[in-house]
Amino acid sequence: MAIVRFSPWREIDSLQKEMNRVFDNFAPYLNGEEKGIAFKPAAEMEENHEAIELKLELPGLEAKDVDVQVTAEAVAIKGERRQEVKTEEKKYDSF
Repeated sequence: MAIVRFSPWREIDSLQKEMNRVFDNFAPYLNGEEKGIAFKPAAEMEENHEAIELKLELPGLEAKDVDVQVTAEAVAIKGERRQEVKTEEKKYDSF
């Protein structure tokens, strides 16, 4: 068994490389290049003689909030979930 000298700097360098890799994966979102994180909903597709049916699970969205565009090559589905944020101002009595 060989004796290996412990170097904390090697461990820190390894950690830094791993953190850089993680942030590189999220760079488009952090730099504002993307407006939001893509969500891939659960989907079912069924084809019959008359049509192709596509069913999606879109929790928190109503049909009016979803934009569906169909072309010969693809189907594009876009939607935006909005949340209302209510804040209450608390008044504190002074003593």
